[in-house]
Parts: sequence; C-alpha cells; structure tokens
Amino acid sequence: GNLESWSVNSQFVVGSYNDKTIRVWENSTGKLVSEIKDSLGPSKTISFSSDNKFLLTSSNHTAASIWKIDNNNLLRNLESNSSYFRFIKFFKNGEIALFETDNEVWIWDIENGKPIFSVPSDNTRSVDDSMLSEDISMLFIKTRKKKQVKLLEGNALVLDFEEDNDYRLD
Repeated sequence: GNLESWSVNSQFVVGSYNDKTIRVWENSTGKLVSEIKDSLGPSKTISFSSDNKFLLTSSNHTAASIWKIDNNNLLRNLESNSSYFRFIKFFKNGEIALFETDNEVWIWDIENGKPIFSVPSDNTRSVDDSMLSEDISMLFIKTRKKKQVKLLEGNALVLDFEEDNDYRLD
C-alpha cells in the first residue's frame, strides 16, 4: 500500500493502494472490515474519527472525503480552494476536522460540510505545521517566517498572537 495508518486505539489499521482502494482491517483478527473505492485516487493522508466509525481521506486533489466505515458510503467531499490537503485530523468525535494545505489552515464542520474558520497565509509564508486543541479553542500555526496562536470562541477569533520564528513558545 501507499499509506498505512492505525485507528486511535489501534483497533483497526487502514491502507491506501494504487488501485484507488482503501482497506480497513481489524487488528486483532486480521479480518477485512471495509473496502472503499475512492475515485479521487490513492490517499496521501488518512484519519480515523475517535469512535472509529468514519475515515477522513485526502489524495493529491483539492478535496477530502468522509467515509462511513461500516457500509463504505461516501458521506461528503470537502473542497479546498488552493492546493491538496497535506494534513487532516478529526476532532470532537468526528464533528470537526482540521485541514492543512500549503497555503492555509481550515477548520470544518463535518455535518454541514462548511468551513468554520480558515487562516490563509500570504504569498511569502507557507504553512509548515498546525495544531488544534481538542476543545477547538486554540489553533497554533507555524509558517516559514511566523508562529501564530489563534484563540477561538465558537466561530469567532478572540485573540490573535503572532511572532517571528526566532521567538520560542514554551
């Protein structure tokens, strides 16, 4: 496979293959529990929801897909305006997802398929790393030139802190 990943509690392992399939196995038995055909191509990033019921996948395209594991159903595709998603992760038991592209960081509401919050970078900075707190209240973004901390309350930005990369956040 191109990519292998473990579920949150190592109950399942998932693989993405060049034939555009995503396969999920139960770790303890080796039993194949799901086989998904993804028309977008082999996944480059995969994330399980914390309850192991959903997969979030992304290939080299500008879309990410949300799949229900027990019936292989595609629930929805989420589109990026810029480039492919380099990093994806579920939060709040699959209700929220964090996506990172080369140029921006997105927080999405999975149920309605709409972005809650996005942080674009300007043309001189590309996103190197991002982290979101489990309670969705703090977003950390590191670009080539800056470190940013964004405090969120609901969909609103309540504090925005930015420093040059020579500053150390402990």
